[in-house]
Amino acid sequence: MSLLSEATSALKNVVLMQSNIERLEKVTDRQDQDIAGIREAMSKLSERLVRLETIIDEARADARAQRRLPKE
Repeated sequence: MSLLSEATSALKNVVLMQSNIERLEKVTDRQDQDIAGIREAMSKLSERLVRLETIIDEARADARAQRRLPKE
C-alpha cells in the first residue's frame, strides 16, 4: 500500500470511530434518562409501600383491640 492509501484508510477509521462514539453518547444519554425515570418510579413505589404498611399495621391493631371480650 502506498503512503497515501494508508493515510486515507487511517482517516476513514478515525471518522468511523468518531461516528461510533457519537452514537454511544446518544445511547448513554437515553440510558441516563431511563435510569432517572426508574429512580423516580422507585421512590414513588417506596412511598406507596410505606403507606400500605401503615394501613395494614393500623388494621391489625384495630383487629386486636376488637377481639377482646369483656369479662363477665
